[in-house]
Amino acid sequence: MQNWSKNLIAKNYFNSVEIKEVKIKRGIFQRDSLSPLLFCIALFPLTSELKESSTGYQLHPGGTKIDHLLYIDDLKLFAKSKNELEIQLESVKVFSENIKMSFGFEKCAKATLKKGRIEYTEKLELINDNNIKELLPTTSYKYLGIKESAKGVEQAEMKNQIRKKFLRRIRLIMKTELTADVHRLYVPRRDGGRGLPQIEGIVNNTLIGLATYLNETENQQLKLVLNDQGENRKLSKFHKKTPEIENSRTTTEIAKDVRKKEKEKAEAKLQEKWKEKEMHGQYCREMQKEHVNKFITNGWLRKGLLKGETEALITAYQDQAISTNYYKACILKTQENTACRICQQHAETIHHLLTGCPILAPREYTQRHDSVASQIHWNICKAFNIPVSLKWYEYKPRPVEETGDVTILWNMQIHTDQTILANKLDIVVKDKKHNLCQLIDVAIPSDYNVIQKEAEKMNKYKDLAIEVSRMWKIKIKTIPIIIGVTGLVSKNITNLL
Repeated sequence: MQNWSKNLIAKNYFNSVEIKEVKIKRGIFQRDSLSPLLFCIALFPLTSELKESSTGYQLHPGGTKIDHLLYIDDLKLFAKSKNELEIQLESVKVFSENIKMSFGFEKCAKATLKKGRIEYTEKLELINDNNIKELLPTTSYKYLGIKESAKGVEQAEMKNQIRKKFLRRIRLIMKTELTADVHRLYVPRRDGGRGLPQIEGIVNNTLIGLATYLNETENQQLKLVLNDQGENRKLSKFHKKTPEIENSRTTTEIAKDVRKKEKEKAEAKLQEKWKEKEMHGQYCREMQKEHVNKFITNGWLRKGLLKGETEALITAYQDQAISTNYYKACILKTQENTACRICQQHAETIHHLLTGCPILAPREYTQRHDSVASQIHWNICKAFNIPVSLKWYEYKPRPVEETGDVTILWNMQIHTDQTILANKLDIVVKDKKHNLCQLIDVAIPSDYNVIQKEAEKMNKYKDLAIEVSRMWKIKIKTIPIIIGVTGLVSKNITNLL
């Protein structure tokens, strides 16, 4: 361990920074993916050590002897006498010293049970003046976060604690006064949702996996769980829902396959509920159309580079959950006037504000268009090693950029021998080396008009492409970059770029 070292790299979407070599004197950094694996590997031999000690407790004559339960670093020992327990503790102590792991004596406790009732005995003394406290009939002990006593799990107290924590979190959420389509919150980000874990779904998925595992296992101790009729009824209810899985070899693989299938089914159900909503589901229905590239459309959600507040605002626009005059009049029924507060000419809907207001068009819509086009120009310049600003949003394109055999034009008219009205594009890239000229034009229409706008741009610059090809004796590629106002992207974009 003393010879171990590690190079740390801090990454974000744009770049990465490597930190100098770090020496590891003891253990592994938390959250390192290697940490839990090495921890389990280091503790696993303890299981064999305890089994070889020939100690433990038999539930009934001829039954399996249970000597311990181990989950990560929480250990519970079972012995039929004090002497056996001391043997077990000695094994644990020696093993812990060997792997340099210390005992947490303040968290340890001992309970002596006789015929199901807890008996008070002397505390267990260890070397170095350390001792393990005795668990009294009136006290309880926490194992894996669950309080246990001689009577078993403290059901009433644990339910009360969970209820308090749950209600506290609910109150914190309610104080934010956030509104959203709840189904979309739990849809995976790859499908356009927010990707939050759903408590009900997690519980059901866990129970289905457990039910499958218990019904398929050959482990005798686990089969004892099925003898508990109350729990068995609950688990069998979920086991009936599990699909048939083929080509699985082990019990664990069967349970994993069942949980995966059930999770996919639950995700599909959530997305279908989101899609069925009359107003909030319009974006989902549009996104699932054949011409939409769902992978690129939801790229901003998958990468998770935006603040939560910004994400929430964008998804609110997509779900039309913004308090417009149309929303107030037709949905909330709190007023009668639906007219746009800016232009007073049309109904104030989300799509009108984002793409159709004549007052916003000359400035706000133009600024939005130029911001998208300038980022594309910035990336093109970087690809050809032309010096640009470090951040794209600080970049101001120049009318002409030249480097070697490449010329890049920004927002310029192309003069031709024949009169062509549509002769001004956002970006023109002329590459003499590869005998190729790319005509790039950007548009940000309503989500419903992405395909129509794409076809319109191709047709609009067809004459210009023919004339430029004839004049410059070069191959022409017209590239319309069409992005829906709330993010929808056509499948054609990957072929055009």
